[in-house]
Amino acid sequence: MIDSHSHHQQQLLPDDYLDRLPDELLLAIFSRVRDAADLIRLLSLCRRYRSLVPLVPSVSLSFAAPKPPALSPRQGKGRPSSSFAKNPLGFLYDRVFRGFVRRLVRSKPRSRGCRCLDEEDIIEEVGGRLKLFGEARDVRVSLPCEVGAADSDGTFLKWRASYGSKIRSCVILGAGEVCRMGESLPAKAGSDGEEGPVVPLSDGELKLRVVWIISCLIAASYRHHMMKKVIESCPTIRKIVVGDERGQGKVVMGEEEVSEARKEGTGEGRDEEETERSEVPDLTMKLWHVPYLELPRCGRALKGATLVVMTPVADGERDGDEKLEVGMEEEEEDGDGGDGVFVEAVRELRKRNKLYLLEMNSF
Repeated sequence: MIDSHSHHQQQLLPDDYLDRLPDELLLAIFSRVRDAADLIRLLSLCRRYRSLVPLVPSVSLSFAAPKPPALSPRQGKGRPSSSFAKNPLGFLYDRVFRGFVRRLVRSKPRSRGCRCLDEEDIIEEVGGRLKLFGEARDVRVSLPCEVGAADSDGTFLKWRASYGSKIRSCVILGAGEVCRMGESLPAKAGSDGEEGPVVPLSDGELKLRVVWIISCLIAASYRHHMMKKVIESCPTIRKIVVGDERGQGKVVMGEEEVSEARKEGTGEGRDEEETERSEVPDLTMKLWHVPYLELPRCGRALKGATLVVMTPVADGERDGDEKLEVGMEEEEEDGDGGDGVFVEAVRELRKRNKLYLLEMNSF
């Protein structure tokens, strides 16, 4: 009776259709998963998965910002403030130096382009995880990083930098606000896309855009410095993208760029070793600015839209434009963050004939 009952239960169990799939098809499915944490979980399911998961060619690694340690009840109460009469030195420390020290300590991680994780820790962690994927060729890394305060108070900022052994191009798109088409239409802005007179930037607007440019270039150079060490330790990599958890900016190295970086090697100059970032060469900058830009394809509009396109002076204008268009095509294939604002705005602003031409020295 027990044998017949167990045989009946086996007949009622549904078939495992995944076991019927060929290895090639299962590998294609696992490649769509991409997330390294999910793929690592698959290793523990069965022997077949353990043999297929290391062959996945596309892997994404995400790093979450560590949570701050919980304060003890004594720490939560804080230090009582001193009165000037009882303790003059303690009073001056509480009112003046304590805030300065806190700001100084908090600014150190941001100067490295990352809030909490050290660059060497990230490189070691990426290398350790990629050891589980011996055939990983397309690697994407998401860091808990941001470019600073440029995206605060409703300001829109997005950028994309392409690197080989050095920077090839950097595209920065910024705006005061992103809204639906037709909302809060400025009185002097037309909705038909006609190009009006150039509206000069105020001192405050110009300073903000300078902060955007500098902070984005510094963040990109930090990430590239890290990427060079990663591709040196992982010889299978053919493409690598390092972005951030907010989707604000990314550094991209395709197969040609990775090959170029490997040929140049990771030999660092004295300045690069001290600053822990790649050197930024002399750059040619093109800047477009319009008070209102409509994007019909995605149904959005940008207020105070600014586009900055930077390429090395040594590359020439034509070569820089070709690389930029290739980058926009790649961005479109990747989904452009799901809304299409970045690619459409870049292409619309580049159609404008009125622009600013600038140059930036290396740093």
